[in-house]
Amino acid sequence: MNMARLLTILLLCIGVSTGCGVGTGTVVRTDGAARSRIVSSGVALPASATNLYYAFQAQFADHLDTWISFSSSSADCTSVAHAIASTKTTSPTFVAGTKSKHDNVSGGPAYHHPEYASPRWDLSTVTNGTMFETKGLFVLVDTDKNRVYISQRAP
Repeated sequence: MNMARLLTILLLCIGVSTGCGVGTGTVVRTDGAARSRIVSSGVALPASATNLYYAFQAQFADHLDTWISFSSSSADCTSVAHAIASTKTTSPTFVAGTKSKHDNVSGGPAYHHPEYASPRWDLSTVTNGTMFETKGLFVLVDTDKNRVYISQRAP
């Protein structure tokens, strides 16, 4: 059994045994409870970050989807966005935009399970943003609200 499949099974069992997203493998955390999960996912969260959101959902074919969002200062949002994008390429290029080319990214955890809809992951409210998207990673900075949205997919 490969490591990705083993990790998926383990995380599903943890989600079911803790009552988080029973039957879906979905875990949603906000504010203080989200902070440690966000940091453990590889995001260097600034101390000033507020309105935290973390959602994790095991998908088919051993994919693990994570959605993260938070508010902070404009400089901190830009810094974190570039740092996480730099994990995929040495020179990430951010472009004007607000929507991923993948509906499951834009829809967040509610795309597969509407009961997990949250105003903390509602990309339809973003009117001015800069974004970076590559295989397995979407990063959006809402330049009006100083908010960062990160969607990661791990095979």
